[in-house]
Amino acid sequence: MSASASFQPSTATDSSPVGRPLPGRRLRRLLGTGLFAAVVAFALGSAAWFMARFDSLGRAAAAYERHQYRSALKAARDHLKWFPGDGRSSLMAARCLTRLGRAAEAEECYQRAAPLGLDDAQERAFGLLSLNNPVAATAVYEEILSRWPRDVLALKRLAAVRMGRRQWRDVLKLADRLATIPSEEVASQTMAGIGHHELKHPEQAVIAGLRVLELDRELKRMPLPPSLFFNNLALDLIALGRTDEARLHLIRAMGSSRGAGLLEL
Repeated sequence: MSASASFQPSTATDSSPVGRPLPGRRLRRLLGTGLFAAVVAFALGSAAWFMARFDSLGRAAAAYERHQYRSALKAARDHLKWFPGDGRSSLMAARCLTRLGRAAEAEECYQRAAPLGLDDAQERAFGLLSLNNPVAATAVYEEILSRWPRDVLALKRLAAVRMGRRQWRDVLKLADRLATIPSEEVASQTMAGIGHHELKHPEQAVIAGLRVLELDRELKRMPLPPSLFFNNLALDLIALGRTDEARLHLIRAMGSSRGAGLLEL
């Protein structure tokens, strides 16, 4: 055989051509792919079953929406056993306890759930008032107003707390803040009138009281009992020597109220 013949391409057929997988290898590949798909399907199914069976926070939210507060509370506490620092579960527990009238327990949960949204912060502050803790309630209302400066409910409730503690100068500051909201001028002027009356500023108190009557002649939006409003207004008018004007307002007030204090004045 010549040397050149040894370099000629072979014409024989190869029984296992290059690039074509052997039947055994193909079978193993198919089995591997099928096994992987089965594992994935099992994992997804297990996760779905686990969430449906053990998603205590989800069950708590669903029960809360149905107003089943005891069930929701139990589910939220179950979640907290596994995740003690979970703020969402603490908040859910706080909401349930609030609805169940257990303000002291709710406060502990609210502390762990902070920072709160506006509605939850309002609930927390009101709960603290029900616990006769005006100092803590004041702190919560002040926090609300630092985040939502024009929240009317927080302004009014904080003013009520300040009145109860006879912090009249702070009441006047809140009246000024409320006055920046046009729809709340009656409330702000009423608040200012109380503050000035208690601080023995009759002139400013009368100005505020007469402005209330100008804006709300029937006193339907004025938050005080009408007898108390007219009592304070009359006393401030008398202090200024305007007794005839005081008498007119008292006569008007007695048309709808026969309070002994009004009759005495």
